[in-house]
Amino acid sequence: MSIYSLRDLPQATRQAVRLRIVNGYTYEWAELETGVTRKRIALAVDKLERAHEQIKTVYGL
Repeated sequence: MSIYSLRDLPQATRQAVRLRIVNGYTYEWAELETGVTRKRIALAVDKLERAHEQIKTVYGL
């Protein structure tokens, strides 16, 4: 997540994404824990997954 600035991915959204990806929380539970909407969490996860795929493509992984 450090490839995005705090303006693009605020701290609360980062925490929600960590809860979703690392800890296995559902979008609903991550929303309740952080106050970030499910839609915003899903958009951030999609954004990170797209960046991950691009990085893998560039480095041939």
